[in-house]
Amino acid sequence: MSEFLHRQISILRKAIEDYRAGLLHLNALIKRVEEISDAIGIQEWKDALFPIVLEMEQVNAANLNTNTNLSDANKKIISKALQDIEALVGKSIRP
Repeated sequence: MSEFLHRQISILRKAIEDYRAGLLHLNALIKRVEEISDAIGIQEWKDALFPIVLEMEQVNAANLNTNTNLSDANKKIISKALQDIEALVGKSIRP
C-alpha cells in the first residue's frame, strides 16, 4: 500500500473512532469520509463507498431536520455503515 493511501486510511479510521467516542458529529464524519474518498481518487473506492455514505447522509438529513438525537434505529444504520466502511478499508489494505 502506498504511503499516501496508508495516511488516508489512518485519517478515516481516526474519524470513525472519534465519532464512536462522541468527539465528532455525524455531519462532520460524513464530510471527512467524503473528503478522504475524493483525496484517494480511486473510482472503485468511490463506487463502493457511495451507497454507504448516501445512507449515512439520509440519516443525517432526517436528524438535522428534526433537530433531535439519533433514534435507536438510525444508530443501528450508522453502526452498520461504519462496519461497511471498515470492511472496505480491510479489502483496500490487503497486499
